[in-house]
Amino acid sequence: MNNFYRRLILYPLAPLNGDPPRLQQFLRKIGFVADKWHFQNQDYYLAGDRFFNAVMFLGCAPHINTRPSAAGELPDNFVAIKLAVKCYQSMVFYPGKPAFTLLCRFCKKDIGFPAVSNLSAMVDCPHCGQVNSLLEKNYRHQAGISNYFIEIMGIFEGEAVPSDALMTGLARESNGKWNYFYADDKAMKTWPIVSV
Repeated sequence: MNNFYRRLILYPLAPLNGDPPRLQQFLRKIGFVADKWHFQNQDYYLAGDRFFNAVMFLGCAPHINTRPSAAGELPDNFVAIKLAVKCYQSMVFYPGKPAFTLLCRFCKKDIGFPAVSNLSAMVDCPHCGQVNSLLEKNYRHQAGISNYFIEIMGIFEGEAVPSDALMTGLARESNGKWNYFYADDKAMKTWPIVSV
């Protein structure tokens, strides 16, 4: 089954002020990425020879393919990495699913996703009246807020997680902690990006 547009996404918690090409060099040096690969008018990187040390597959994960077929088609369970070449100018909200649910951090009820012009807005819960900060939410690996994202294509939700070594290395290279979430292709087509 081809699941290429489902992905595991890594992102820094604080704005990335560093140089994305420096991160790319680091990811190549540790064997996470290999050669550049062009597919459907987009640039990706093929998985490097130490990719499986950086991404830990859980349970009964299927055989993972790290190379496209000779005919240029995507084999089942194919993975590749999409590295942004530059940072967004501000922090952006990236939902993992089109039917994203935002829960109040106090009463845990759905407050919907408010129509806000920026992510620094405070939102009142219609159920309990408590004020929620969108920037301080724990999105539980369902969404992320950042100005830079690394997308590992072909990963189903819960199928794999980044290794501690990868997250520690990214933190060291960027001087800040990183997190991750899962997304599918429909999420970015149905949600507007909201910036800080």
